[in-house]
Amino acid sequence: MTRESTTKVCVRCRVSRETREYRPIKKGVSKVCRHCENNRKKIKALSKPRLCVDCNVEKPGHEYRGGRKSCKECEAERRRAKRKTCIHCNVEKGISSFPRHGGNYRNVCKVCYSKQSLAAQKIRRNGKHAPGYMPAKQYYFEAVEPVMVLAVNRPWL
Repeated sequence: MTRESTTKVCVRCRVSRETREYRPIKKGVSKVCRHCENNRKKIKALSKPRLCVDCNVEKPGHEYRGGRKSCKECEAERRRAKRKTCIHCNVEKGISSFPRHGGNYRNVCKVCYSKQSLAAQKIRRNGKHAPGYMPAKQYYFEAVEPVMVLAVNRPWL
């Protein structure tokens, strides 16, 4: 059995297309083909003006990539900068001075990061911690004072 394919003319583009290229609705199919609906959605999304979070300038939708909040110019500027500030030593350095983590760079430069990791290794090796540090297990047993229960009027104790 072959299935008959009927055609219909789209109201927007005036092209005759098969009915499977139209969105089904309760009473048959829509008046506009899927191609025109998709193009209209894209055009509508691109035409909306949006506010860039970096430069605080309202720009048309085609100045942005997808659902990003920064415009293309600000993103390109950020890529060109290639400089970061270390959160430990507060020195601005080139991006090559920062270790990679996944697809991004860490906020700590390689020098500070190696100092941190060496200190952590030393602590693990020696079993020593910063002054005043107490492991949770030890803290629990030292912090809780034993409570004396009197067996007055309690014959079951």
